[in-house]
Amino acid sequence: MSKQHYSWDTFHSYVHEIQKQVQQKPDIIVSIGKGGSIPGVILAEHFKINNLNLGLKSYNKQDRGSIHEYQSLPLNDSLRDMKILLVDDIADSGETFMYSVNKLKGYFCDNIQTASVFYKPCSKYKPDCVGITVDSNIWIVQPWEQIE
Repeated sequence: MSKQHYSWDTFHSYVHEIQKQVQQKPDIIVSIGKGGSIPGVILAEHFKINNLNLGLKSYNKQDRGSIHEYQSLPLNDSLRDMKILLVDDIADSGETFMYSVNKLKGYFCDNIQTASVFYKPCSKYKPDCVGITVDSNIWIVQPWEQIE
């Protein structure tokens, strides 16, 4: 699998593409952390709304493919009836998106748009808004991962 590095300027241009695709202004952004945190904050600033983080980790050397939640959403119905934009940096397997959408539906959230900066066609989940579609065989190196 080859690596593809992305600059901050390129990353911002893809987040801007997401902004143009959002169908209705969200009431709140829910970022899937940690990769979705940065585009989530950028989008929250654009829409002038708040941003929550749902901390998930799906890349683990011991349990690749399983999802571990390390930061939860509020344990009440404060998200009920809100228009939510769920954001991540990449839709690779699609597992974290499916997990997160189901989690939000468990909070009685029915108005959920999803967005991903990068989308791989091999993903089981296609977000509503996509910054760019990339080849499934490329390993994305985010701008904040530039130090190797």
